[in-house]
Amino acid sequence: MSAMTFRILWVGCFLGGCGLSSLEAADAAFAWDPPVNYMDGSPLNDLAGYRIYYGQTSHTYSTTVDVGLATTAAIANLAQGKTFFFTISSYTSNGNESILNGELSWTSPSLPPNITEASRGGIPPVVSITMENGGLRMGIWGTVGADVLVQTTTNLSNSLAWELLENMTLTNVVPSIDGTLPAVPQNALEAAFIPAIEWFALSVATSYPSQFFRVVMPYNYAVLADKVLRSKGYQTRLIVMRLPGETLHDVCYATEDKAYIDCSDDRYILALNYSGETIREIADNYSGYVSMNWTSASEFVLNNGVRQLGSTVVKTDSPILDPPLASTPTSSIVVNF
Repeated sequence: MSAMTFRILWVGCFLGGCGLSSLEAADAAFAWDPPVNYMDGSPLNDLAGYRIYYGQTSHTYSTTVDVGLATTAAIANLAQGKTFFFTISSYTSNGNESILNGELSWTSPSLPPNITEASRGGIPPVVSITMENGGLRMGIWGTVGADVLVQTTTNLSNSLAWELLENMTLTNVVPSIDGTLPAVPQNALEAAFIPAIEWFALSVATSYPSQFFRVVMPYNYAVLADKVLRSKGYQTRLIVMRLPGETLHDVCYATEDKAYIDCSDDRYILALNYSGETIREIADNYSGYVSMNWTSASEFVLNNGVRQLGSTVVKTDSPILDPPLASTPTSSIVVNF
């Protein structure tokens, strides 16, 4: 039989979820073009299926998966951070099997740590790929109202090689297990972060052996909370604090709840912390919450990806010098986001 073009697609999550119960594993999806001729060049007319072989040693395959006549397949629960070697063969209706198609190697990625502690689904946003009717569909899991960039590359060694695949705002609410919509939010935190899922048909490159995908949210969760809550009629303020060892940290203060929304940047833990509404009170409360000192804090708005700072409080200054509350910043000072 003629050789087949064998492509590997890596996805961090697979078949509708991130596999939170098995964070020691990653998943891979595969696609290939079917053979059309025998080795002697005559037409192939009795193709019966394909077998994928893989293992952790080159040319030594510990596992075989028969996928029938499908031209896409998936292998789940591959150990994180390990290199796997894959090949594929085809076979005819009388049981004759082709030679192996050549070998591809792939190192499975490591999934983000502590994701099981996230208090809301879709934080951080993830991609999910399914096979349906011989085609690929990509799902983007995130939170309602989030703007996300879906990117793809065939060259992970070049950090600048990522290309835009889709630019979308997530709007489709994920229903609960019993099919009902989420309950009415009881506070700003619940109103700001509602799980979302969007699906679209996925086109993949055909001239590369591997293709990779990622989803990026171009702002942080404090900015997302501000964006979503304002659209729902909340009065919100964005506060940025400077802390030793952590250059900048943002929170979103919701006046109605007299509390600010915080998201841990490394563990994706959401919290609604009650506080007075002045910049100093918020900064004092947050520094106590994380057991860190703060040096200064400012109110800001986000314009085109950069913070436009307004009122600023320096911790060592006398509180009587603190600026009065303002609904929006008025300064033109800009700090890179």
